[in-house]
Amino acid sequence: MKKNSAILILFLAFAQLSVAQSDTLTGILFNEKNKPLKKYPITLGKDGTQTVTTNNKGVFVFHNANLEDTLYILLKNKVEQVTVPVAGYNYITVKLAKGHDFVADRNSSPYSYLSKIMDDENNKAYNSNIISRDVIVNSGCQDIICLLNRMSGIIMRNDGSVEVRAGMSSLNMSNEALVVLDGIVVDNSTLRDFSIQDLMEISILKDATGYGSRGANGAIILKSMQ
Repeated sequence: MKKNSAILILFLAFAQLSVAQSDTLTGILFNEKNKPLKKYPITLGKDGTQTVTTNNKGVFVFHNANLEDTLYILLKNKVEQVTVPVAGYNYITVKLAKGHDFVADRNSSPYSYLSKIMDDENNKAYNSNIISRDVIVNSGCQDIICLLNRMSGIIMRNDGSVEVRAGMSSLNMSNEALVVLDGIVVDNSTLRDFSIQDLMEISILKDATGYGSRGANGAIILKSMQ
């Protein structure tokens, strides 16, 4: 048992252990009063490459996560850091409290209740044709292509082209979706070259004829952090 005089970390990991190491990790972060910690940063992996913030329900999601990795949570005092091994689980509940030792219990939470909350939060973000900045930050994605792969209505072709489902298709012309950045039509390579750190919002239009004939194939609308 790891001693830590300042905090109690009670984490409850449940659901069936995943065989694959790379998967989706979903969890909820609570304080000592069992209230969700909102907008709280959590890092997966010692190198710090994946950091997300909890939403208004304390839920956090890591996509393409190594389930054998460790969560790192910096406390409010910015000095102490909590480490929570994922240990192969897809769902984790983390509780932070003051004045006790490190305690771990993997089997004491009702799986059906908490997993439904977390699965709903995980899935609903990508059922819309718009992804906001908060969702982008919490997605774990490192590029726009990763975001598009999770959005409904998008078809990713083997040649790297991107199409919008239910857009007008043609046998003789390219069916690739138009890419619009801040109201200006840009080259489709922007989807790979534009930094996700500068992306405020991404949305999908099935009919974008307002941008010309090519817009009949639909459009991917990008808004930058201007």
